[in-house]
Amino acid sequence: MCIRDRERDNPFCLYLSYKTAHFPFLPPKDLAGMYADETPPIPGEVDPWLGRADGNVFEGTMVGSIENLYRRYCEAVTGMDREISRVLTYLDEAGVADDTIVIYASDNGYLWGEHRLIGINWHYEESIKIQFIVRCPWLVPDEGGTRSQMVLNVDLAPTLLELAGLDIPDHVQGTSFLPILSRADAPGRDAWFYEYYKYFPEDVPNMIGVRTKTHKFVQFEGRRKPELYDLTVDPKEENDLFGTPEGEELTTELANLMHTLEAELET
Repeated sequence: MCIRDRERDNPFCLYLSYKTAHFPFLPPKDLAGMYADETPPIPGEVDPWLGRADGNVFEGTMVGSIENLYRRYCEAVTGMDREISRVLTYLDEAGVADDTIVIYASDNGYLWGEHRLIGINWHYEESIKIQFIVRCPWLVPDEGGTRSQMVLNVDLAPTLLELAGLDIPDHVQGTSFLPILSRADAPGRDAWFYEYYKYFPEDVPNMIGVRTKTHKFVQFEGRRKPELYDLTVDPKEENDLFGTPEGEELTTELANLMHTLEAELET
């Protein structure tokens, strides 16, 4: 490992990327079957064979029930967690943990039957809302604390640049979240633009949307109608407000905001 086997006085950077949490979920041999007797927290309304139905066939082809697929996913992720623990343990043993920033993130969440979908490519919270864990002892005053501000993966580069004392180039998208780390009440972004491009064989349409602190609005390519949710009272996105009297004014407001944010990205 690069941080173990060389002596150095200058800082190091390790980027460690796993495909473990992606289909087909292949756990280490010693962990395979460790959750065989566990009951997965699959939504109660979901048919256990959903993975072979509708638009989910790509994720579920020939793998059996969603329960078994979820068990294998947990076994694979447990193996990944074990490997990450090796890195954290070394940082502690080497005496550099207090001087090292560790960021644990992902590029997507996963739908396990919510909205009768399986996979990663939809706009629902289970898919777009991810874990983002930061260990930075000299900057974060409340160890184990949480933040409610919205942070995006594009914020990672400007954050690391600022942390290193470097200028952030004008062409770099995103905003440094160092203020949020040091102050739980620091201001965050009010809204952000969402976009998904269809790729085959996934049966998911092109879409654009906007996510604010309280609402989400999404438009699709093709005949699928837009969707609008009030996340403050409907965090599971079960009550689509599009086309309702309540949602009429919100639709105009959020659609305008969505296109404004889209235009800003193109300038």
